[in-house]
Amino acid sequence: MMYEKCTLGYLTKRKKAEILWIVFFVVLGVAIFLTGYLWSGVRANIFTVMAVLLVLPAAKHLVALIAMFRKKGVTKERYDKVKEAAGQAVLYTDYVFTSTEKIMHLDFLLVKNGNVLGQHLGISHYTIGQRKGLGLALGIPAYVCEIRKDTNEVVIGSNTDLFKKTVLVRNFNYMAYEDIVGEMRVEGKVRYSQKKSPCIIRKKGEFVECIFDEPQRAITPGQAAVFYDGEYVVGGGVIVE
Repeated sequence: MMYEKCTLGYLTKRKKAEILWIVFFVVLGVAIFLTGYLWSGVRANIFTVMAVLLVLPAAKHLVALIAMFRKKGVTKERYDKVKEAAGQAVLYTDYVFTSTEKIMHLDFLLVKNGNVLGQHLGISHYTIGQRKGLGLALGIPAYVCEIRKDTNEVVIGSNTDLFKKTVLVRNFNYMAYEDIVGEMRVEGKVRYSQKKSPCIIRKKGEFVECIFDEPQRAITPGQAAVFYDGEYVVGGGVIVE
């Protein structure tokens, strides 16, 4: 059965194909077994071995069918709605891929350049900077560059897209200083294992804004940012963006 990946109706056609393959191998195995039994009069013969070997490909297709069985394909109405929202972006749908960890089914997924590939499994399954387990064949290494909680989107891009200079921090706790007046030259860390990097911090409404001299990789909202003035801890807070 011919079916094109990432097109409307792919998942339904894929399920039907898996069922046909299972039926084919089972029927073929039974036919070979019966042929051998009628020919030799005994069950232990070379035909029985051949029939048993056909269990392997049948089992392979059965596993694939079980993995996809509970997943429903995208409806035409939903596809048209997303297609309209995607505009000029390339739209893929009913995307099924495997990784070393799991088999994933996607409806729609937004990529950095605007292409829509499928729906992710939930933002809790991804972290900023993640590369493994995405299962995307884009021709270049793909990374999770942004996780948009408000719109439930996972944005994919290149390694370059992971670097940024500006960080916004909330719930800032002061340690060695009582307040930040104007701009303050300090060193900051956005990851526990990271080395300190020169930056400027300043108050921005209820937040503290940090601008690093050099772009920092994989700045992740929800993680802690800590700032130092020499050996003293100026303070720290939770990264917003």
